[in-house]
Amino acid sequence: MKMLRRKMLTAACGCCLAALGAAVGCAKVQGSPTVTQASGSGQERKSSARGERRDGSGLPDLHHVALIVADRDRSLAKFQNGFGFGRSHVFDAQFPKARVSSGVTGFNLRIGFTWMGNTLLELLQPVDDRSPHATFLKERGEGMHHLGFLVRSIERELDAMAATRGGQRPPLLVDAMTADGVSWCYIEGEYANGAVIELIERSPQSEKFFKEIYQATGGRMPD
Repeated sequence: MKMLRRKMLTAACGCCLAALGAAVGCAKVQGSPTVTQASGSGQERKSSARGERRDGSGLPDLHHVALIVADRDRSLAKFQNGFGFGRSHVFDAQFPKARVSSGVTGFNLRIGFTWMGNTLLELLQPVDDRSPHATFLKERGEGMHHLGFLVRSIERELDAMAATRGGQRPPLLVDAMTADGVSWCYIEGEYANGAVIELIERSPQSEKFFKEIYQATGGRMPD
């Protein structure tokens, strides 16, 4: 009986290790993200997306992670006291020209940033019912909302994504590319398995804006 249990355990461990090896093989990111390997197929699939990562493909390094919260200041205190994150930078923001896919134009937010040691954490508190942030909070509660990337050209990145979708650009949740100062947009979460992607365009205005945030939080600007 002991021998039988030992054999069953060995077989189970072997299955677990095989499954783990397959999962790691699927999730492993190579130096060039243009090539992916499908699970169990052994076939390589090349992407035609061209972005500004160092090897010429895909998005640049992550700029920030953003959470929707009910109370910005209380949430910042939790992260700083509970996890030892750095100093914070807070401000109230108005986006009068931002166009939401629902048809709404303009909304306001209370925003806070803190440095996590390798990237920024952004906390977004809606102050009206016009923003997608308010919809998110009402329908899902607090939680992760988007991944932010600082790019040299939003239009070029959208075109690169369109190359993988038969020439069709991904749908935008928010289009603030015509706003004065810092231009940005949200790509709909359905395009990235539920996580919204934010693209922020590098410009003298955005460089100055984030320089102040990095100085206040003790962080460092990505290349």
